Amino acid sequence: MFTEPHWLLLLIPALLGAYVYRPLSNRLFALRILFITTVVLALAGPVINLPLGNGAVIVVADRSFSMPRGIDNSIAETVNILRKGMPENADLGIISFGTEAKIELAASKSSFSGFTSDVNRSGSNLNEGISRALSLISSDASGRILLLSDNRYSGESPMSSALRAATRGIPIDYRLFDRDLSNDTAITSFASPGLLSPNESFLLKSRVFSPIAQKAEILLYASDKFLGRYNKELSSGYNNLIFNMTAPESSVVKYKMILKPEFKDSVPENNEAVAICEVIGKKPILVVTESESSAVVRLLNNAKVSNVVQSPRNIEWTIEFLAGYSALILENVSADRLTLHGMQLMAAWVKHFGGGLMLTGGKNAFGSGGYFQSPLEEAFPVSMELRSEHRKMKMALMIVLDRSGSMTAPTRGGRTKMDLANISSAGVLEMLTPEDFLGVLAVDTAPHEVFPLQKIAGSADYMRSKIMSIESMGGGIYVYDGISNAVDKLLKTDVKVRHIILFADANDAEKPGEYWELLDHATKAGLTLSVIGLGTETDSDAEILRKVANAGKGRIFFTREPEELPRLFLQDTFVAAKSTYIEEPTELKLFGTYKELLPYKNNLSENIGLIGAYNLCYEKPASTVVLKTADENKSPILSYWQYGLGKTACLATPLEGDGAMTSSGVLTKQEMLEMTVSLCEMISTDDREKILNLPILQSIENGYWAAAIHLDPERDKEPFKSDPLIEVLRMNENNEQTFETIKMRRDTADSFSGGLTLKGNEVIAAMVKVDGHVKRLHPICQPYAAEYVHDSVSDKKNILKQIADVTGGKEVINLANIWETIPIKKQKKELSFELLIAALFIFLIEIAERRLSLMTAVINNVIRKKGKKTALNVTADKNVEVKKNANAVSKMPSLTSNQSSQKKLDEEKKDNSLSSIFKKAKNNAGKRT
Repeated sequence: MFTEPHWLLLLIPALLGAYVYRPLSNRLFALRILFITTVVLALAGPVINLPLGNGAVIVVADRSFSMPRGIDNSIAETVNILRKGMPENADLGIISFGTEAKIELAASKSSFSGFTSDVNRSGSNLNEGISRALSLISSDASGRILLLSDNRYSGESPMSSALRAATRGIPIDYRLFDRDLSNDTAITSFASPGLLSPNESFLLKSRVFSPIAQKAEILLYASDKFLGRYNKELSSGYNNLIFNMTAPESSVVKYKMILKPEFKDSVPENNEAVAICEVIGKKPILVVTESESSAVVRLLNNAKVSNVVQSPRNIEWTIEFLAGYSALILENVSADRLTLHGMQLMAAWVKHFGGGLMLTGGKNAFGSGGYFQSPLEEAFPVSMELRSEHRKMKMALMIVLDRSGSMTAPTRGGRTKMDLANISSAGVLEMLTPEDFLGVLAVDTAPHEVFPLQKIAGSADYMRSKIMSIESMGGGIYVYDGISNAVDKLLKTDVKVRHIILFADANDAEKPGEYWELLDHATKAGLTLSVIGLGTETDSDAEILRKVANAGKGRIFFTREPEELPRLFLQDTFVAAKSTYIEEPTELKLFGTYKELLPYKNNLSENIGLIGAYNLCYEKPASTVVLKTADENKSPILSYWQYGLGKTACLATPLEGDGAMTSSGVLTKQEMLEMTVSLCEMISTDDREKILNLPILQSIENGYWAAAIHLDPERDKEPFKSDPLIEVLRMNENNEQTFETIKMRRDTADSFSGGLTLKGNEVIAAMVKVDGHVKRLHPICQPYAAEYVHDSVSDKKNILKQIADVTGGKEVINLANIWETIPIKKQKKELSFELLIAALFIFLIEIAERRLSLMTAVINNVIRKKGKKTALNVTADKNVEVKKNANAVSKMPSLTSNQSSQKKLDEEKKDNSLSSIFKKAKNNAGKRT
């Protein structure tokens, strides 16, 4: 086989020319022919196929919930059997998959010590598992893929990856693992219309499969509100259930059905199903407050603006919950009441889905409420940092850190709890001014001074380095020892604002001692102490920490999220600094932007009245400021801006109480309230618009969500200049949210579609964007994880056999034989380089023959040597005969004969020396020239 076979045509003229101009010597002619042939063959690029090694076997293991219990151990046993039969020059790789695929072991000869990846088991992304396996087999290598699965998959069909494997000649085998499904009573479908009008009647449809005739109890809920209990007689097979419902006012409702069969169920996970529907129309405004008498609610009610009021303690922050409101108003609510994932979800909801958000002022809002460096800070039109020029007094702060053994526990992102405590302390250092004082203690069974209480000026880098080097050293935290040491140091300073932050594990705080006496003495001297507890209010040592904080006249914070620590440290420092909530009468200045909120008012003067208190903050460059303080701070009081697709606003003063507007000027208090209402309505505009009146349909099939746009087949022109995009906000059962952008593909001349694989029970909300138009789609989810879909409605029967048939694989019974069935692949080896090297040697030999007749001399010498050796053998045979026939006189002749033979051999050796050969070659060359 040749890569450039046309070069072989050159042999004809080349050999013909060599024959015409051949030398006199036949040997030279032969060398020249060999040289020409070798060069031409090298130019033609000869290729040979060399067999490779035994290749690789890649195990693709399903670890989803639908697999039998103890599947990890069963898979490990399978892998060990494969390793025992693995040839020396073969490799073994392992992929595990749930909703995503992870590489457990790259194709190698390494041993497998067990699964190390944490996969989400609520799905079976078989397609990605096969795709990852193909990536472990190089394009020029041979191999097989072994699927360990239960014949179920979710998401995209694995046939696309199977076809890729078939194209590459890689067979896919399978080994089936079955779960007992014989007694599976299941909700096989549960659906409601996706969109409804207010007060519209509709049917909530469900289908239940029962393996036997039995009784069952059915519970029905609407957004956790109990609707009813129904007793049903289920027949063997399918049972259709229909519930007559009436849609509520504009909102988002999550219906839930719970099935309780009479007999034990082998798969209880598919006995609970959910369905989400959205009632279209202007959604109400949600007011989040801890006040029993909300000024915001009264204001909205007076203006007849639809609203709902809830305490943050009663809210479960989910996508479907937020989608039921047009805007949120946070009325003097501390950020820690909203939870970390709640704030993250709110920020994403405003930015990507056009929600509205407003923050009102008070002691629990803005910087003093913990919103500085929170997930919501970026969304607001004001910044909340503590600037040194607005600090009224110096501050002396002692941070007492728990460095007990529990602080070594890892958190998300690979950091430990101790790492986050260090980062939090360093964040406080960054916020303080050079004139402030800071000291840090690390406490286990004794206090350890990280650095003494000292002025920050000139020591900030040193302090930061020492803080970040704190490590957990084991043991518990002795509370009294830590706070008594901190109190002693602060009492020796004459700074007016003196404060202690105690950070401790709410499950590991020991020996508080007589803290009440210590802190009574400290608070009388003007010190305060706050506690940040890592854990919950119900943990074993939480009550002690609460009492310590109360005795220190400070604040108590509890969080289960270590990632919240930096924000909580800063929040407490804000409050202790006493510089961000200004409680003194302050004049207001009005800007011309008020006309957007009060269009009927004209030519109002700038100075309009007084407020009793406000939250110090700073306007952001792109924000619109309506009201600002007229003092030296020039702090924005009423401002708003566009944040992504939504709008956010800030009212940095209380609406009632001592801090509210105290006197009327050109702008009355009522008019200011009207302006606030107008701002609330501005941020809550409804964004449900159609994209050029084209329908967009959502569907879920086999755990795969898709959105499709169908175009008018009789259209005159294309409606879009570019391909549409889908922006998806998704939230799983662990309250973790992610945001993804998907480019829609053109399926046919009249349709676009795009989608993604759902993970378990997650809820998603999508926004379609194209050419500046947007359309928000209603939230949607699966009834339950695709892993638990009943076999009677599954369309993936024999998918493993289909994959094997397409790729040339088979069901594997004897694992040890799989290595013998790996397809033999050959590696192509081009020989051009080797032939050119050979041609070079032939060329050198030809030169040596022409100039020195070296080859001729060597060949003649070999021939001569061979002939004389034959003559010697004949002489020796004759001597043996003479010995046998002449017994008496054999000694003398034998001696003379041996001496004569030895003399001749010595002469021949002398003649055959290398110098003799070169001499003869030189003589021959001289004769030729």
